[in-house]
Amino acid sequence: MLSLFDLRRGGSPEAILPNGPIQVAEPWSPDGRFLLYAIRSGPQVGLWVVSVGGERTARLFLSGIFDPTSRAQFSPDGRWVAFNLVVSGRSEVYVAPFPGPGERVRVSASGGWRPRWRGDGRELFYVSGDDEMIVAPVRLGSSDVQIGTPQRLFRIDPAGWRDYDVRGDGERFLAVVNVPVADADAISVATNWPSLLKR
Repeated sequence: MLSLFDLRRGGSPEAILPNGPIQVAEPWSPDGRFLLYAIRSGPQVGLWVVSVGGERTARLFLSGIFDPTSRAQFSPDGRWVAFNLVVSGRSEVYVAPFPGPGERVRVSASGGWRPRWRGDGRELFYVSGDDEMIVAPVRLGSSDVQIGTPQRLFRIDPAGWRDYDVRGDGERFLAVVNVPVADADAISVATNWPSLLKR
């Protein structure tokens, strides 16, 4: 069950949807009016969208074979959704108009997963099939999107890499990685971590 909790007002969590298949929450729309969520059933995954203001109505946004490690993401203007979909046995990055309908547009050239938007929507980052961080120029129109030639930025370590995010200007990355430690019960805490982003 997905629950909604308004931190501004306090109170108890409020259910958005009834109990059902496995539900994984995706990001909110920039205006806070919509929530994407995934319902997984074997290899098939449906991306659903629910309105969280007023009457809560849910509808299927996209369906197909999605990479289970992926997360869909709204563009900064809320008009597009980036996601990766498995086609012909390989995960590729696409964008599709929101709220739709409309054709999905392929972004990646040789495999891709975990797309992330730059803060102004002019670039889309993703990890390629050969474990490199890629950036693709994007031009968002009111009814169409144009994708430029993807460029390689740097290589990642697939053994330790788990997730990442991009600073709004696209110049810095925050990565979640597995780091082996001698004592498995040890907990490490990073303090003053915002200063690290300025380096």
